[in-house]
Amino acid sequence: MRDAENRDEELDLLTAALLGGLIGAAAGFLLRPRPRPRGVLGKIDIASERAARRARRVRKQVGRQAADSASWVRGRGDAIAEHLAPDEVGHQVKKYLGDARERISDAVEEELRDLRRAIRRRRRKLGV
Repeated sequence: MRDAENRDEELDLLTAALLGGLIGAAAGFLLRPRPRPRGVLGKIDIASERAARRARRVRKQVGRQAADSASWVRGRGDAIAEHLAPDEVGHQVKKYLGDARERISDAVEEELRDLRRAIRRRRRKLGV
């Protein structure tokens, strides 16, 4: 008689655990946020957000490097002033700025090229 009662208690416990798991899984599926369908324009928005995040990261990194360079120059200003004439400094700064502009424009062109390729691939995949 006790064996039958123990089995019934174990089965009741197992049944309760299974029902609790099922109810929890169902609640999780019902309460989860539903994915929104995205078209080609949604994909472009996502790609532009990613590009903007990358640009912000690059901007922060360049800002940090510029600050580090400025503090380094401040610390060694006298030694640098003895070796460089103002005309040479102006020429070097223009050269560095020109190089920086070229690198930034190259990076932007590369990102745009990548985005265009992704758009073309997506259009081919969608049959548009």
